[in-house]
Amino acid sequence: MKKILIQFAAFFLVIACIFVAFTGRTDGWVEPAEEEATGDIILSGSKYSGKVVIKVTLRPDGTGEHEGNGDVVPATWEQNDDGTMTVHFNVKGTDYDMIVRDDGAQYVADYPIVADMQLTGGKPVKSIMLAGTKYNGKVVVNITLNPDGTGEHEGNGDKTPAAWEKGEGDVAMVVHFNVKGTDYDMDVIDKGSSYSAMYPLVADMELTGAKSGAASAPAAAQEEPAASPEEKSEPAAEAEKQEEAAPAAQPAAPAEEASLPANTYTLEYVSDINEQLTGSFSCPADRWQAALGDSGSYTPTESEELLFSWDGPSEKKKLDFYANGTFEFQFTTMSISEKGTWAYTDGKLSVTTAAGKEYVAELTK
Repeated sequence: MKKILIQFAAFFLVIACIFVAFTGRTDGWVEPAEEEATGDIILSGSKYSGKVVIKVTLRPDGTGEHEGNGDVVPATWEQNDDGTMTVHFNVKGTDYDMIVRDDGAQYVADYPIVADMQLTGGKPVKSIMLAGTKYNGKVVVNITLNPDGTGEHEGNGDKTPAAWEKGEGDVAMVVHFNVKGTDYDMDVIDKGSSYSAMYPLVADMELTGAKSGAASAPAAAQEEPAASPEEKSEPAAEAEKQEEAAPAAQPAAPAEEASLPANTYTLEYVSDINEQLTGSFSCPADRWQAALGDSGSYTPTESEELLFSWDGPSEKKKLDFYANGTFEFQFTTMSISEKGTWAYTDGKLSVTTAAGKEYVAELTK
């Protein structure tokens, strides 16, 4: 077990060009303790020109996630006597087991759902994460520092590259990052058992991080009562404004789980390309009735104009109905588009995919 814990390392975040012109130095790095579980293993792969995209995350505590074309389900894993790991997950009611092998340079697994598809995961390095929150969660900051001198600054969901170099005295590292065109420097203090830094954008905001590294942000410091507008610094007010305008992405609840008004159509769409690619869509009465009328039936026209759009589970998935009786389903992040036909007859609203699959919309009462 100790061998496996040694192999774990923190999630290696995206390395990009830094805004500040300097080269980070790694000689000030303090390695996390090897005997501690320090991070996640990430396995990923794609097939059919990106039509099927899979990512599996394994955490040190035996939990994890299976993500297939944007849909995420829980996973678990266990260590085998031969040094491999067995991963368990369920996709659309079917249980799957996947064996993960360590070939020395990376982790490898044959994906059980798609024939001849292999997932691979590098041996990530250990990283340090500093995190903090203020103003009842209106300002949330995570800063990740990687051993090679690179890093990432995340403020209320917006990410920018960061870099660090060795400090002097009590300053273990000096972190550099850019927010909205302004360069900032932040001193990271070595407090013996942990790291601490005063965040330069918000007055009296402290970020903390464990020396053992982290695959996710450590527990945030206790929040303070909400401050009045005059008590907030200008950066804090700006951060709050950013969060309200563009909040951090959260998994959208399926339409059936949301509280929908009466006379709202809901539709469960399953892609022809891969059954893992699904969408729970909804359309309120003021939208579909305006387009379809009150007769209970609709006669398609020759027009290719958009008739109405459905509300999807996220901005990534779209469903549009056109006046000529055709529809288009899109999974925008993977540039996937499918077309088919729709019909509204005797109060029944349905879609038929190019493969001939029919899905009927349900009406809330």
